[in-house]
Amino acid sequence: MAQAACRAYAEAVRALDKLPPANDEGATVEAARLILHTLVGRLNAVEGRSGMIDTLRREEAGEAFASLAARSGIRTELANRWFDEWRDF
Repeated sequence: MAQAACRAYAEAVRALDKLPPANDEGATVEAARLILHTLVGRLNAVEGRSGMIDTLRREEAGEAFASLAARSGIRTELANRWFDEWRDF
């Protein structure tokens, strides 16, 4: 199951790296939101199958999510809100 979480993270990184720089129209933010939402959905699935996301792994997932969001130009407050809304672990 850890491999599934790592694979989901790596795929999110590759997808986010393909996005153009943030723009005023918010298109990049919306695209990043979809990629990040998919990542959390996949982590939720890992948790649902294995129950392996304990407090430590939840914190690690949150840090990884925040790092990817920041790298994409997403404000910290918005990224934190998304993560809390989307995660089931």
